[in-house]
Amino acid sequence: MVRVVVIGAGIGGLVLARALRDAGLDVRVHERDTDLAHTGGYRLHLDTRACAVLRRRLPPALYQALVASSAGPGAFRQFSVFDHTMRQLLTLPQDPTDEHLLIGRIPLRQLLAHDLGDIVRLDSRFVAHSSVPGQPVTAHFADGRTEPADVLVGADGARSQVVAGLAGRPGARTLLARGIAGRSPLTDAIRSALPQVLLSGPAFVAGPRGTAVFLSAHDPRTSAIAPDVCRDVAPILEPGYVLWGITTTVDTPRHWSAMDSARALLSGWSGEMRSLLDATDPADVTEFPYLAADPGSDLTPWPAGRVTALGDAVHAMPPTGGQGAATAILDADLLTKRLTEAYRGDSTPALAIHDFQREMSGYATAAIRESLQPLRWQRMLAPSPVFAVARRVLPVLSRVTGRLAGNR
Repeated sequence: MVRVVVIGAGIGGLVLARALRDAGLDVRVHERDTDLAHTGGYRLHLDTRACAVLRRRLPPALYQALVASSAGPGAFRQFSVFDHTMRQLLTLPQDPTDEHLLIGRIPLRQLLAHDLGDIVRLDSRFVAHSSVPGQPVTAHFADGRTEPADVLVGADGARSQVVAGLAGRPGARTLLARGIAGRSPLTDAIRSALPQVLLSGPAFVAGPRGTAVFLSAHDPRTSAIAPDVCRDVAPILEPGYVLWGITTTVDTPRHWSAMDSARALLSGWSGEMRSLLDATDPADVTEFPYLAADPGSDLTPWPAGRVTALGDAVHAMPPTGGQGAATAILDADLLTKRLTEAYRGDSTPALAIHDFQREMSGYATAAIRESLQPLRWQRMLAPSPVFAVARRVLPVLSRVTGRLAGNR
């Protein structure tokens, strides 16, 4: 029996644990949080590939509960670009046949932990691992406990202790850009004040000086599946809200609160943006650095053995690409395949990890690059003359692409 110890009960770690358990492997997850609801972040976007993995790896009743906890398909029919006056510059239609899940991080995490029971150990802080040739690797925890493992997997985020122990350095670097995010209740007043296009897809709002805002209305009441049909696994329904996330390289005084910084950065922007800030509880506003792995370097610069990592632990990327959670789910699926081969005797744990790291590096590197691209666009738009030209050109481009799409 192959024993796998997973450090971190985030999205990737929980999908991995479920898949390994169902494949017959012995798995244990250690999570530093005392409650799975104690997590940062807001609404997540899971793309078609991630949804396909979840459909295949989860029981139908659990996947149904995920869909019932998500915003409906009408919430991602298009992606729009506005300027800071909320003038619409560009609209990019999305393929209506693609499957997406738009779900809050807390409901997703809690549902993925459904029926895992004592497989997940909370309030368990990993500090290091050690190994002796020919013996299982040993995970060490802050309270002095240890646990042996045939395979140790770091799913402990961008500041991964597991990866730092493997690589001898952090796996992610701090970028110049940082984020400030909050959410405003999706009241009737907010709903009527915002451009109606936001109810059918997220938006990028470009502003002067290289500051931008991501906007997304999240309303699980529009779910594609009625919650009352979910009898085996109950959905978790969040109140509707508008997620707003500022990305900026502009410094503000260190002693300011996150809300103070947000107000200063959006001074002179549209009334709609100011109304979102006014409707936000300052306690719900967070400021955080952007972290990313280097897509030009080896993501796993250590020899394959009994220890590996997935998700942000090994390929951190800023939220500007909306791909972090989806990529972690792909990792969990791939690592399960390779470790199952080892469990069946068709491979060894070291070969399984070698193959996983090689295959994962390809798609993960592409995801990092795509997530960094919006930050490059922001830098390009930062000079006032460039920003002014973009505000004139993008509406023309939108009309041209719209006519081209209509002529297909």
